[in-house]
Amino acid sequence: MEKNVVVSIVGMHRVGDEEGQPQEIEVVSPGQYYEKGGKTYLTYSEFLDPNDPALETRATVKLEDGKVTLSRMGSIGTQMTFIQGQKSRVYYNTPFGMMEMGITTRRVKIQRDEHRLQICIDYALEVNNQFNGANKITIHVADHTQKVNLA
Repeated sequence: MEKNVVVSIVGMHRVGDEEGQPQEIEVVSPGQYYEKGGKTYLTYSEFLDPNDPALETRATVKLEDGKVTLSRMGSIGTQMTFIQGQKSRVYYNTPFGMMEMGITTRRVKIQRDEHRLQICIDYALEVNNQFNGANKITIHVADHTQKVNLA
């Protein structure tokens, strides 16, 4: 059964490993949550420019056995797989062109209860085989009838 949910995604990028000020981006969007075939799915939309619906990106997060897959289709296209302790290569398609990236997942933590789901992913990012920085994605998902706790 599909549930309507509120999705809050906080992404933090720090240039260099632990140096400099982190850049933080937050997106809050309505979404859908469902389970199918023993896997959990979350779908929501992101916009590069909220004033231009043509720049919509549809995102799907799939959770299965310690693995998180984030797929984006639309103005941005990619499929990123996060498995703690593993490195993967992905292609990131943007309106400005394609980039090859390396992702080394440091930590994946998933917490859930009957009304909430929280996914935390810490990873190092390489762009064109060069270390780009330390990153963290935190996804908070709450049943649409519950208040989203962003703490």
